[in-house]
Amino acid sequence: MGEGNAPPEDVGGIPGYVEFLKIMADPNHVDYETMQKWAQSQWYRNFDMELINKRLENILRV
Repeated sequence: MGEGNAPPEDVGGIPGYVEFLKIMADPNHVDYETMQKWAQSQWYRNFDMELINKRLENILRV
């Protein structure tokens, strides 16, 4: 079963991803809004099991 998100492109490897997650988890962080905008530019989305299952169902119907 999947869980969690894949790191966005160009996040800076493991250390960058750890920092990214820390900032994204803290709306009061000074870089939160900037990181939100950057994440959107990278097509970063939260893991959505329901959406994944719907997409898989659609694939299997074809």
